[in-house]
Amino acid sequence: MRIFEIIDNDLQRSDKTVGHLLYFEKERNFIIELIDTLDEWTAPLLLSGFVKKKIYTIPRDISFKWVCERIIPNERQNIGSILNNHKLKNYDEMKFLEISHGKCAQDDLMVEETDILPDYIKLRMKKNLTDVFPSGEASLMCFFADDSVKRVNLSLFDDPEVEKVINNPVLL
Repeated sequence: MRIFEIIDNDLQRSDKTVGHLLYFEKERNFIIELIDTLDEWTAPLLLSGFVKKKIYTIPRDISFKWVCERIIPNERQNIGSILNNHKLKNYDEMKFLEISHGKCAQDDLMVEETDILPDYIKLRMKKNLTDVFPSGEASLMCFFADDSVKRVNLSLFDDPEVEKVINNPVLL
C-alpha cells in the first residue's frame, strides 16, 4: 500500500492536510480517508456530499473518480505522445498522479507521498468489514477487523434496494 497526504494549499490554517489517499498496488484501487474535522465547505468538492453525511472514508469508485479528475485523461487526443514523453508503455493513473503531484486547475489540492499511516486511519481500519455470510432468513453475520462479530437483520432496513436482496434468495 502506498500512502499520499492530500494537502490543501489554500487553507489559512497551519495544518493543511485534508486527508490521505491510499493506493493498493496489487488491486490497483484507491481509497480516500478524509480527516473528520472537515465540513462540507472545506472538503474537496466531489467529496463534500459524503462529508455532509459524516462519511469520511470515500468508496473506491468515487476515490478513483477523484484521482481521474486530477490527471490527463486516457482518451486525450495526443495520449501516445504524452506516454512517450514520460517513457511510459501504458496508461497508468498512478503514474500520472505521481507526475502531476495531483495538482489540478480546479482547486489548490495536491498529493505528497508519505510512509506514515496516520492513527485516525488505523482506527478506522479496525472497524472494516472483513467477512460476511448469510445467517438465517434475511440476516447476515458480519465479521470486523477488530475481531467483533455482529448479526445484521436486513428486514429492519427501510430501503427498496435492501428489499430486492431479501426477496431474491439466490442473491441473498
